[in-house]
Amino acid sequence: MKKISLISFILALFLTATVQADDVAYRAGLTSLKNGELNQALASFRQAAAKNPRNAEYTQEFLVLRQVITMQSQLDRTPAATWNATAQRLRTYYDQKGADSLLLELDRKIYAKFPTADNAARLAESLTANDQADEATGLLSNLSNKSPHTQAVLGLASLKKGNKDEAQKIAASVADSTLTPAAMLRLARLEAGLGEKDKAVSTLKTLFEQLPKSQQTSARELCKKAPEFASLQSDTAFAVVLQTPSKVTESACSGGSSCGTCPMRSQCEGL
Repeated sequence: MKKISLISFILALFLTATVQADDVAYRAGLTSLKNGELNQALASFRQAAAKNPRNAEYTQEFLVLRQVITMQSQLDRTPAATWNATAQRLRTYYDQKGADSLLLELDRKIYAKFPTADNAARLAESLTANDQADEATGLLSNLSNKSPHTQAVLGLASLKKGNKDEAQKIAASVADSTLTPAAMLRLARLEAGLGEKDKAVSTLKTLFEQLPKSQQTSARELCKKAPEFASLQSDTAFAVVLQTPSKVTESACSGGSSCGTCPMRSQCEGL
């Protein structure tokens, strides 16, 4: 009896050590990924999957990142017809993983090929996230095709530089404009960053009412990650507004696996 108990104890210790080892490797991979170290992250995910092959998340992270590395290495040789679609897939992945340095590098390439106002706003956001707010404000201030979206991002970059008065002026100007969902989210972030909680919550309420239900989950995740909302995470009003129901009627195909063939896709506005 004692022998069986000892074996069970040793087995439990072994299993605990294995679980801890695979979790450590997985978390190391996430950290490497956030730091832009793709090959290091891949090695860590491979190690985690090898130590615990039954954990589907580890295997999935490894397989997806391996594909991302291949896409990244081939991006400069990607045909023009599919270049932007490939770049946007990479961008979504880097954004989700918080890989700010990789996102900035990619946003520079995207804007160089497609210098639209929205791409300028995304580049400016990446610059600001990488502590290059001066370049961000320079880029947006000199745009010939300014929009409420670019102006809201300009306000965020100005706030990051410590120019609160300029940020407040921009926020007031943007608030009086007709806003896309992307602009609305940036305005709410700007208002929160300026300490104007009630305005931020009001803007978010309008945003969530105007968002299709299928886009609300990603919007909530963006709100939870945005640094300007950090002080509101424990605020009841903030928690309530994130659950605001949509007032938008969606087509039957909304929420499918792909938007490529959706007849409503031209009416969707990304965040």
